Amino acid sequence: MKMYLKILIVTFILFCLTTCKKYDEGGLEYRTVTKLLGGNKPGCSKEWYLKKYIVDGIDSTGLIQGYSNNEPIIFKYQKKDVGIFIVITTRLYVYKGWMSYKTFDTGGVNNSVIDSLQCSNQICQRNIFKPELNSKISNITYEWFIKKLTNKELIVESNFISNHNYRIILKH
Repeated sequence: MKMYLKILIVTFILFCLTTCKKYDEGGLEYRTVTKLLGGNKPGCSKEWYLKKYIVDGIDSTGLIQGYSNNEPIIFKYQKKDVGIFIVITTRLYVYKGWMSYKTFDTGGVNNSVIDSLQCSNQICQRNIFKPELNSKISNITYEWFIKKLTNKELIVESNFISNHNYRIILKH
């Protein structure tokens, strides 16, 4: 009877460990909202910092003007409706969109923004979540796929109209 109980417990533990959904490159999905947004209630937010910006496999971090290791990119849990509505804020940009456990989108952006590079008070900043934004494609929703999410690191990827592969690595 004890042997049967041990086998049952080991089987249960293995079942729990193997059925946990994981991201492609690491991290478990079950705490996505808390890890990405700092909590699971509206109003929670978390600051992330740009570590790397990669375009088609080439490290392009140095070409992203206006971002430094100490400038936050703030992900905020705005409200829950059909899904989770989030707001992402940088120094010059405010993105509004929806998130799920594997993706988030940057659908809404300041209506006056029609280019990927913006300047304000002699500070220029690249639109990292809508890198191909221009006057012809300003209303397109950009979907980002979460590849890795831990308490300290977020890796997202996306392909846009030009089929460039964008990969952003953020740290907390």
